[in-house]
This record gives sequence, C-alpha cells and structure tokens, in this order.
Amino acid sequence: PAPVVEKSAAPTDGILVPTSLDVILMDRIRCLVHIVLLVLLIPTSCLYAAFVYCKEACASRETATSSAEEAKSPPGSGKKEVITVLVTGAKMSKSLHLARCLKRADPERVKIVLIEIEKYWLSGSRFSNVVDFFETVSNPRTDPEAYHRDLMALAVKH
Repeated sequence: PAPVVEKSAAPTDGILVPTSLDVILMDRIRCLVHIVLLVLLIPTSCLYAAFVYCKEACASRETATSSAEEAKSPPGSGKKEVITVLVTGAKMSKSLHLARCLKRADPERVKIVLIEIEKYWLSGSRFSNVVDFFETVSNPRTDPEAYHRDLMALAVKH
C-alpha cells in the first residue's frame, strides 16, 4: 500500500508535506543509498574518462600521421573532394552542433549549408563561423512540393 501523506498544519501553499515518520525515514534512506552508489561509482567514471581520453589521443596521433604522409606526397596526387552537407532546422541548437561536429571532422573538405524556412530567416546559426552558406526554403507544412523543389534546387546549387 502507498504511504499515507497528510497535509501539514503549517501553511505550505497547498503542497502536501509528508508527516509520517516512515515516509520521512524511507526518503532519507533512499537519498543515502543514492549518495553511496554515486561515491562507489567514482572509480568507474574515472576509468571511463581515462579510456575515452586515451582513445582520442590515439585517434589524433593517427590523424597527424596520415596528414604528414599526405604532405609528403607529390602535389596534385591527392586532391580531396569537397563534401557539401545540407543541414535543415537551422533555428535549433542541435543543427548548429551537428554543423560544428562535421566541420571539425575535416574543415578543408566539408562545406556546411544550413537550411531554414523563411519564417526563421534571422536564425543565430547563420552567423556561425562553421556555416559556409545559409539558405531559406518554403515551409513544408504549407507547401510540401515547393519545399521539395527548393531542396532539390539547393542540392544542385551547392
């Protein structure tokens, strides 16, 4: 059965306050168990952080080695193709985050085009340094065919 919660005699603005000693004791025991578990998991969190750090360090070392090998190769032999990425939903922070991650992966090869509907043409993401182009398109809810047509035109343009 659920613990009985009674309304306290003190003014609490309509908030139910537990007055039963059993309820208070169980809440405190639950909080104490959470604190103990968090403290016990600190070594696991540290090991995980060290693993991720080592993994990233090895990956960056491999990237530096491969870029040094590319620098030694004769010019013109390894011309890199530019990849254009169309990112929709420019008004949202997640699209800017995605654009930053993609640009960070290979800044020379990736060209970012952020796309948003005309209603949000003044999105803050358009002013980011990682964004190469910002384009507006028709609203897909009101005119799906025009939206599709605009996306196809942008794909051809960029």
